[in-house]
Amino acid sequence: MSLSSSLQNYLSDLGLVVPEPLNIEFVQTLQSAHVARYSFNSLAVVLGEEISLELEAISQKIVTRGLGGYCFEHNKLTFELLKALGYDVQLKLARVLNNNFEREAGRTHRVTLLTLEGVSYLVDTGFGGNGPIAPLRLDSNTKQMAGLDGYRLLAKGKGEYDLQVMKGEDYFTLYRFDNAAYTDADCALGHFYSHKHPQAVFSKILW
Repeated sequence: MSLSSSLQNYLSDLGLVVPEPLNIEFVQTLQSAHVARYSFNSLAVVLGEEISLELEAISQKIVTRGLGGYCFEHNKLTFELLKALGYDVQLKLARVLNNNFEREAGRTHRVTLLTLEGVSYLVDTGFGGNGPIAPLRLDSNTKQMAGLDGYRLLAKGKGEYDLQVMKGEDYFTLYRFDNAAYTDADCALGHFYSHKHPQAVFSKILW
């Protein structure tokens, strides 16, 4: 196995050792370590800076310089490492709802769907404070714990799932993703809107 310098830097910075054979415990450790170490923020968007989605630029910004970033950066870094290590991963896009079901939300959040030994998991290192710190099985309507927080993935039909987090006694819907095939080109569109459009939430509020 040969990793690019950007991915090796990421792996080393988190102090992780790749297991043989690959297992879900490594992914759990990676996700929790990533969320704990790297900041989710929209500072570069608010400052009007250019944000590159090239892997080397993301690694330099988040890992080497410690500046953090948002989902298109965090989740690409995680996705590319898992892919390079040999995990079966797929890029997915989501509509951020935050319990507002009347809002016409575009697909502006990037996540990873990982399949291992016939089981699929949602992996997300780039949603911020409400995001899970561990992979979540794609089991519909089943409460799962990630750290101290409870989550469930609710099947909506037509291949769509809602990610929900427990808030008090109720579930709060964070985002909705589907099983369509996406590429970096789709991410480029969502990324452009998220950091350039004057109505994009990140351009108006510092997260």
